[in-house]
Amino acid sequence: MLVDWRKTLFVTELSDHGDEGMRNWINMADRVLSDRGHQTEVVRLEGDPRWSSLRPRTFHSMRRVAPDVLVYVPYSGLTSKALLRHLVLRTASGSPPDILVALQSNSAVRKLPRGVAPTLGAYASERLRSAHREVARDSCVLPPAVNSARFRPPDDSRSRIREQIGLPNGRPVVLHVGHLRRSRGLEPLAKLAAEGNVNVVVVASTATEPEVDVEASLRDAGVLVKREFLPEIERWYQAADVYVFPVTDLQGSIEIPLTVLEAMACGIPVATAPFGGLPSLFARTESLRFAPAAQLAATAQEMVGVDGFPNRAVVEGMNESALADALEDILARVGGHE
Repeated sequence: MLVDWRKTLFVTELSDHGDEGMRNWINMADRVLSDRGHQTEVVRLEGDPRWSSLRPRTFHSMRRVAPDVLVYVPYSGLTSKALLRHLVLRTASGSPPDILVALQSNSAVRKLPRGVAPTLGAYASERLRSAHREVARDSCVLPPAVNSARFRPPDDSRSRIREQIGLPNGRPVVLHVGHLRRSRGLEPLAKLAAEGNVNVVVVASTATEPEVDVEASLRDAGVLVKREFLPEIERWYQAADVYVFPVTDLQGSIEIPLTVLEAMACGIPVATAPFGGLPSLFARTESLRFAPAAQLAATAQEMVGVDGFPNRAVVEGMNESALADALEDILARVGGHE
């Protein structure tokens, strides 16, 4: 459904640089709407993200764009302070219909009075929606999406890809992509590396500064830590025998981790903690297994040699076209609140 909005404005405190899940979601949402003929713009607030919505430059940017619909993606996920920042941004924009995107959330959020609450809360999972539906006047669940044209099973063999990207052959490769933070719960990867049966690779996000002790503990255990932006990150997924997602802290990742979707789209097996909305989105299969963090190292080891290609079919419908459909429906929905 094509909605005749004059302009949809995405606002966030996140810069356009880096490889973090929220940034990738904003870029994807902006692109898929633009590709369908919608007029969109992204305003990235500068300075301390806690206060950047209050800067005079922010008010000037909002008034310059004069959006017909405001979409706010807070750097912090859904928090009480994010709701206040959203209210400031909406007022500065001329109070258009507005959408608050919650890709992750704190457990306790104090809602605003209904008269000044966001028009619509768009949540990354039904779990988040059920917990926080009252923070907005209306609510919906955003479908997860992955660029399945880019993230796909390889044409070359794993060994050939490893040669091309500089990974050693000889032992299976276990991969994780993300921040080097305690909130990521990376201990199972260190354990796997120390056991010496597999090569463990962590491609560290460049969007967040690493915690030095976390990086040191991984390197000391024998993990290959790659701290740089990799424009062909899909090749690293394709080179892996198993992808491991060990996060249990809800502040450690967005609700539906994009890296899990990317690994599945590349057709590799995934061993994951039962994080966020993943257990309700996916059923356990031979190639996608849930395990407590303490058992993830053993689970990943057991999955070496498992055919991960069935994972591709599971996420095939979670594509950019489906996200565009959902966003157009949401724009039409908030139009009813004008």
